[in-house]
Amino acid sequence: VTWLAILLVPDPLRKLLKLNTEALGLVLRELDFWVPFVTMCLGLLCASASFGQDGAANLFLISFALQYTVNILFADADLATRVIEGKSASAFKYINMLLGAAAFTILLAFGLFPRAKNYEYNFYFMYNEGTVEVVAMFTRLMSTPLLFLTKFIVKSLVYKGRTVIIKIPLIRHVMPKRGLPRFLMRRQEGLSQRLSTRMQSKNSKLLSS
Repeated sequence: VTWLAILLVPDPLRKLLKLNTEALGLVLRELDFWVPFVTMCLGLLCASASFGQDGAANLFLISFALQYTVNILFADADLATRVIEGKSASAFKYINMLLGAAAFTILLAFGLFPRAKNYEYNFYFMYNEGTVEVVAMFTRLMSTPLLFLTKFIVKSLVYKGRTVIIKIPLIRHVMPKRGLPRFLMRRQEGLSQRLSTRMQSKNSKLLSS
């Protein structure tokens, strides 16, 4: 398990260093990023507690958190050509990630890991005493990132090349650098034409009234 976790780390680190910083800033402003990210971190803390803070288990959980954060939550900031044009075979990898995470959650929930235990923690809040079971909290918290991963897979298959977290109707294009001025000029001409059409329609309404 330790060597498997070590082998899973370099690829997301390589992708993390290649992400577009402006798009990454837009992702970090969205609530759709923070909800699955925070619940995933809290759920993995509960899973680590169930394994008694074992070193190999912690390394495996950290590698999963890195893979999930970079490949899923930061996917909108990946501006590679193959990703934008929808030519990357990432859906198979995401489905395997979903199946693996769901299998891990089920195995831990039913106590099928020999070293994992369902520890109980007592807490006091406002003169009330409560008990928290780490495995139960893990399954509840991990349901949110698993549901988001399912939504991400469906959107990536149906709407290829579009963003998932960024809340703007963004469609990304790949073009040579020399074609960028012409693209911007056409875009500006289109905006000017739409603006002139609106002004003409308003003037015609005023004249008719």
